[in-house]
Amino acid sequence: MQTVSKNYLLQLAKLKQKKYRDQSGLYMISGVNAVESAVNAPHPRIQEILLNERRIALLDELNLKDKTKVNIPIYRLSERDFARISDERSPQGIAAVTKKRTLDIQSNPPQSSEIIYLDRISDPGNLGTIIRTALWFGIKTILLSPGSADPYQPKVARASTGYVTYMDLYEQVSVHDLINFNKTHRYSFIAAVVNGAESLYKLKPGKNVALIFGSEAHGIAADLLQICDRQVTIPKPGYGESLNLAVSAALFLYQLKQKG
Repeated sequence: MQTVSKNYLLQLAKLKQKKYRDQSGLYMISGVNAVESAVNAPHPRIQEILLNERRIALLDELNLKDKTKVNIPIYRLSERDFARISDERSPQGIAAVTKKRTLDIQSNPPQSSEIIYLDRISDPGNLGTIIRTALWFGIKTILLSPGSADPYQPKVARASTGYVTYMDLYEQVSVHDLINFNKTHRYSFIAAVVNGAESLYKLKPGKNVALIFGSEAHGIAADLLQICDRQVTIPKPGYGESLNLAVSAALFLYQLKQKG
């Protein structure tokens, strides 16, 4: 187990800021469950594991499905230094430095028959939960519009419980990018709206589907709605203005899997 130099500690602390994550191509995943998920990913991109020296026993809590992964470098930090690199008020004491994967929709377009497009999703908790939920339903491709939350920020990584490492994430995908992409790949764009003409429960989407979700505050942008093939809503037999975005996404994903 190695110690961390002061210079590297400074670099790690900077990963709390997006510009340094972009510059370094690295991001941080924290917490036992999230680190465990990241280490056990099909194609793990863990660079090293960081440990609070007072929480060394946390290593024993990691369920490593592939024992060859125990060779990941481990760095020991003082409790004070670990607090410097963490954005949490009460950090568990374990984190993983992970390599980002940058995907471009033009040079490396999605290959999945089911994808999600998120329009200006700014809440990191919702984004992380949608990532985790999508993976549960077997969907590994998410496109993010300009103005969406950074999927590699610590709060998103935690909310996804580390499953952000499993996903194909495309950032800064504009409506224009979607139009060009669809000229070749021919997806059916289905917009999730609060009030729509079509009930979710009657949805039979077929193949090559892109589910479109907007933010709770602003919904789906007008120019994006114009290119959607269908607008679908979740019927409301009870009360309330709207559902939480992550809850709505879960219901749509469940219904999507009923198509067969």
